[in-house]
Amino acid sequence: MYKVVSRKEAEIMLSALWKIKESVVTFAPPEDYLMDAMHIALSERIPIYDALYLAQAKEFGKLLTSDKKQLTVARKIGIRTEYME
Repeated sequence: MYKVVSRKEAEIMLSALWKIKESVVTFAPPEDYLMDAMHIALSERIPIYDALYLAQAKEFGKLLTSDKKQLTVARKIGIRTEYME
């Protein structure tokens, strides 16, 4: 969409992602976090997609983000957070 990577590069990255999914990465269905995320989004006035990250971080205990607004909200609701510039 932003023409940062070519279509071929995107296909290679997606293929690699699916390979590590089998043994390294766990994908959690968004609906597992939707109720908590909706509460966070509405109470903190942030987009639901940001709130989904926060809801999942609450369960797993920590968030790594480069989004300053997300960082502020995460800390406000008690999520251990690391900021990455």
